[in-house]
This record gives sequence, structure tokens and C-alpha cells, in this order.
Amino acid sequence: KAIMRSDEVIEKFAEVLGSERSARKYIGSVILAVGQSEHLQQCSPQSIMISGMRAATLKLTVDPALGHAYMIPFKNTATFIVGYKGLIQLALRTGKYRFINVATVYNGQEVEEDQLRGIHSIKGMPATGKGRFPIGYMLYFELRDGYSKTYYMTSEELTKHAEKYSKGYSRSDSLWKTDFENMAKKTVIRLGL
Repeated sequence: KAIMRSDEVIEKFAEVLGSERSARKYIGSVILAVGQSEHLQQCSPQSIMISGMRAATLKLTVDPALGHAYMIPFKNTATFIVGYKGLIQLALRTGKYRFINVATVYNGQEVEEDQLRGIHSIKGMPATGKGRFPIGYMLYFELRDGYSKTYYMTSEELTKHAEKYSKGYSRSDSLWKTDFENMAKKTVIRLGL
């Protein structure tokens, strides 16, 4: 807390965010994120500041409740990771997107693809109650010029992707294990865009 609230750090954040008031608010979200995680509390203050600064340069909050960006501890070093909501925010800020959304597909529903247009659609109703579980995730976007696209991955494909590309997948505290849905949505958005 002392390092993050130092005049030097506040000044650096203010340069990026445009005002001291914004810097203090943003630093508060960094302190909040660290306060909610015992693992982040074991990370070096410098790595926390650098992760927070990376998020600030993209104007994505690291407040865990909003899901725009995260500081993830890897071997006592905080690492900045953009969340799926942050990817959507960054895409929308380009001004090129009319719509962008990611949806969960549940058992009981089917995904059909128009092979000529490359557009998927979801048919049917999801199961209800305890029998309801995700079977896949789909991205849909439409640009202002009218171009539209979907990208779909099954839950099984996403698990295989995570096993292959995520360094921390095998850890019990991996986000793939603790928050599969958000990681799946982020992967579908990233690969689809």
C-alpha cells in the first residue's frame, strides 16, 4: 500500500490516466485486487505496480468484480492478463464494431453453421435445472460496414486448447479450473477476432 500510494507512483499513474484523481481511483482498484488475493500479496510490489500500470495504459480496471483485467500471480510475480470483458471493451473502443457478444451454449441446444456464410446459429432450448451445463461458447460480431462473423468452440475443444497452451492449466488454482466460463469466453473472443 505504501509503495502504491507514494507520490512517485501516483504521478506515474496520473501521466497515463490524465489526472491525479483518476490515478488515485485506479491505484485503489489495484490495492483492492491485491487485498482480495493471498497469492498476490506474496508477489513483489514492483510486479504489482507494473501489472497495474499495464492495465492503466489500456484503461482497463483490475477490480476483480468487473472482469476487465486481472493481476495473476506466477511464481511470486504479478502478471497482467486481459479478461474477456476487457477484450470486448478494447474492440468496442476502435469504433469499428456495431455488435460484439459471446454466448454460452447449453446442452439441449444445437449449433448449426451456414457453411456458405460461415455464420453459426443456436437452435433449441437449453435444459433446465441440474441437467443444464455448458457445451460450448460462441462469439458473434458485426462491424459497422456490415461484415459479421461467428466463432464457436465446444467445451471439449476449449479444454484441449487450455491443456496445450496454458502454462498453469495443471495447477488447482488455475483460472481454467476456478473460472472456466470466463476463460472459455476470453479464448473464443481472442481466437475469433
